[in-house]
Amino acid sequence: PRSLRVRPIVYIAGPISDADCIVMLRNLYRFTQAEHALLRAGYAPINPAADAAAVALGGVDYEALMERDRALLAVCDVVYFLRGWKASTGAVREHRWAKRLQIACVEEPPDGFEVAGFGDIARA
Repeated sequence: PRSLRVRPIVYIAGPISDADCIVMLRNLYRFTQAEHALLRAGYAPINPAADAAAVALGGVDYEALMERDRALLAVCDVVYFLRGWKASTGAVREHRWAKRLQIACVEEPPDGFEVAGFGDIARA
């Protein structure tokens, strides 16, 4: 159960793939930055971006990956949405799933990544 966890699990959501490879690389970098910041702050992040990049390169079925991500999201305490998530079809779906499962949703502030307050949300 979530109440027995030592480290709250945080699923990172946001835009990943893009027709422009440079934009996609920037998105992947943002996911990695968020993952490292969460690790340093004592959280257990789930970063779906590495596998999602394989979809853009044509190696993985998008819907199969989204179903896997849905299962990962279901065990999380918090979903952290990176800036620009509302323009991402996948992140919008993840937001709907999180709301249905009553998982706390936190949006990245306009001025950059922040983990303050996650502890209170994750344990609520």
